[in-house]
Amino acid sequence: MSKETLIATLFKDIDESKKITAVRELEGFLTETDVILALCLVTLQTESHELRSFIIQALKGIADKVNPYFAHMAVNARSATLRKWALVNLSLMECKSAKTAVISGLRDSSSLVQHAAALNIGLYRDADFLKEVEIFFERNNAVELIFDSSDPVPPSPGSDPSPKKQI
Repeated sequence: MSKETLIATLFKDIDESKKITAVRELEGFLTETDVILALCLVTLQTESHELRSFIIQALKGIADKVNPYFAHMAVNARSATLRKWALVNLSLMECKSAKTAVISGLRDSSSLVQHAAALNIGLYRDADFLKEVEIFFERNNAVELIFDSSDPVPPSPGSDPSPKKQI
């Protein structure tokens, strides 16, 4: 298949395994901007954690090229969902050069973005960043960060931990 066909495959409503196969075949083109941007965009838009993880592993070899894109999206995307996934991707890439984007995420008006930015906390150790983290936790309820917001109260010690909902 041609590079263009493989890129188009990533955006079709098809089985994830076919998309992963397309990513495998596109790995030979990771020096080309259109491929890099397409793969980055898919990681921001997909609902498939498996596909996102597979692409992130492929992109880790060119982190210096993709991390600035994710950092830019984390700060400038209009959609909170895109900002969230850009920050998640920075965390998955173990990016240590996007501190400004992560701080922006901690200050974001969307709790989705704030929580995604919090995933990056362990990547930075300088005093300015730690101050931002302290402010973040002062503004946010740590319990809500840890537990599902639909069940904001953690189970009390000795209570029945069984799920309330049948899946």
